[in-house]
Amino acid sequence: MRPLLILLFTIVKSINWAQIPNLLTHQGIARNTEGIALQDSSLTFKFSIIDNLNEAAIWEEIHVTVTDGTGHFKVLLGSINPLPEFEFNNEHYSLITEINSGNSFSPIGQSRLLHVPYALQTNISEHSQDGFDYISTTGDTLFLEDGRFILIPNISSHNLAGPIQTGITDHSCDTTDIHNPSVAYGITHDIDGNSYRTVKIGELTWMAENLRVTHYSNGDEIPIFYDNDFWYDSDEGMFFYANSDYYRCLFGGYYNWYTVNDSRKLCPTGWRVASLSDWTLLFNIVGRNTAAQRYLKSNALNSSGNSMWLSFNPDELPINNYFGFSVLPSGVTEVPGNTGTIGYSAKFWSSDRINNGTAWSANFTNSSAIPNGSQSLFQGLSVRCVKNTD
Repeated sequence: MRPLLILLFTIVKSINWAQIPNLLTHQGIARNTEGIALQDSSLTFKFSIIDNLNEAAIWEEIHVTVTDGTGHFKVLLGSINPLPEFEFNNEHYSLITEINSGNSFSPIGQSRLLHVPYALQTNISEHSQDGFDYISTTGDTLFLEDGRFILIPNISSHNLAGPIQTGITDHSCDTTDIHNPSVAYGITHDIDGNSYRTVKIGELTWMAENLRVTHYSNGDEIPIFYDNDFWYDSDEGMFFYANSDYYRCLFGGYYNWYTVNDSRKLCPTGWRVASLSDWTLLFNIVGRNTAAQRYLKSNALNSSGNSMWLSFNPDELPINNYFGFSVLPSGVTEVPGNTGTIGYSAKFWSSDRINNGTAWSANFTNSSAIPNGSQSLFQGLSVRCVKNTD
């Protein structure tokens, strides 16, 4: 019995984008001729892009997929055979969907390719001024003239929408062997379009990578450090990066505590900077000091084949990153640009202040790991976000 197909494409018609994305997310519900969903079924589809002027196929790809309990399926077009380059918005091209009905493929649907596929997130940005402003560095966030920004999934390797999955070792910056392949990781994104692995430990879902955002969640730009005296004396939020493109992505930003406390919010919508109680709960599950070092630190190696954690003896305390939290030795700094502690420690802000000069922090070194350290408010520390539960 030949299945029917209900397409679930949503098209953003307000964007004039001439280039086709690297991947297209194609979703649908497979039903038989009686309208009953084909649940938990293995199906083979062929997708083709044709030029409507001469009806010639310019691209095709075959996918074998399994529907879920509702008959729903999703495939990434271009993940097997790269999509061709053509003018995506001239309305001359259509997508043909065929299904293997036994001995051959039978066409079951045709849709005109108009503009880029659905937006994963839209919101208001206050840094778009005169018409079309800019595209994020990852190529998947478009800022429009009315202040809206649109985050489009699957445009870049940094923003691949997908389910929680195991077998992941790569950092979202593409550095290999950072995460634990036995742990199930999810993914989330910030306002700049950066993606982050996420992991659930106990009742909380954490970012498994350090935050590296350059805008608050309302779109306002976070000032970057430019003067030592101003860094020490100011109560304004600021951040900076290590002087290395490699470390910049892998270790993320170094934020002062005023950035953490800003009402415009540092973490993505639906997330918060980890509080002292969040860190304490994590350490209560994992254990402190030796246990936390063993189970929360990444056992990643540097280019020389040695542990990224310097002055560390793996024979005395083997790291296995059991919980997949993947702490890297990003260090801490008092003077922006001075990242001499990289390789020896990692310190993360808590959202809770102690007094006028200090706030709580979670501190990892080569000899200890505690959830209730303290740091001066002006220091540059790493940040991990926790998903809101309410």
